[in-house]
Amino acid sequence: ISGGNPLLAAESRRDLKLAANWSPAKIDNLNIQVEYFRNRSKNTTAAFPLLTPEIEAAFASRVVRRANGELASVDRRPVNFAEENSQRIRWGINFSGQLSKEPERGGGPPGAPAGGRPARGGPPGTGGPGRGGPGGGPPGFGPPQGGRWQIALYHTYQIQDEILIAPGIPTLDLLNGSATSNLGGTPRHRIELSGGLFKDGLGMRVEGNYRSATRADGDALVGNSDLTFSDLATLNLRFFVNLDDRGELTKKVPLLKGARIALGIDNVLNDIIDVRDGNGAVPLSYQPGFLDPVGRYFEISFRKRF
Repeated sequence: ISGGNPLLAAESRRDLKLAANWSPAKIDNLNIQVEYFRNRSKNTTAAFPLLTPEIEAAFASRVVRRANGELASVDRRPVNFAEENSQRIRWGINFSGQLSKEPERGGGPPGAPAGGRPARGGPPGTGGPGRGGPGGGPPGFGPPQGGRWQIALYHTYQIQDEILIAPGIPTLDLLNGSATSNLGGTPRHRIELSGGLFKDGLGMRVEGNYRSATRADGDALVGNSDLTFSDLATLNLRFFVNLDDRGELTKKVPLLKGARIALGIDNVLNDIIDVRDGNGAVPLSYQPGFLDPVGRYFEISFRKRF
């Protein structure tokens, strides 16, 4: 059963964030960040979680089984959790610099990019690891004189992630065997990497993410029903060239004026979460073809402004 739920209660939350930033005086453009984040929420709204024995006990009225125990139906409309509590520490570095200094050329106002025309085509800002989450990330950067490089690396350590479905029901500990998603519990460690460089119309971006292994405990009365989820490391690369910035090329071939060629590679490592039950077998719904049917992915694009 799916659809909306008009009986959901409004959520209330209290957050505490403590953060420190340090930029060493002797190292230009290096920023070190440390952050502690705590959340206390009540009546949180969530999609119906993974149907584990704990979840079935908490939402018994939503699960119908036949006399032989076979699952007949599940009401998967959104639910309210009574309370959620989480804590984490996030720390990392954000480092950037200039590749080289380009000799000044006339024709532009003071402070303008070399050549007297606006710089363009640099890699966009990414918002930093965590997609702009707490703690911030590396700023976007363009192609100033001589080119630029930038790298950011952040590590998140999850201290607590617990959910109380309703008063009187055992708390779900997502770091120790409880799960609400199809990818197991909450990973204890997460690592985020982003970076890039740009010079003379050539650019590269890299984005990487890592999450540690998790598990989902099954029914103690059913042997080998526990699931283990391996760690996962993904790496995405982007290479591009702005032909306007490649010397005299666009003058020789006017058709290429305003053109950009890019190559993207997603999941360079072709890594997929490996899920095993207590017997060491991979459950049908966790076969690699279902979890990630694409795998490593290459894309070439050509863009032209008219």
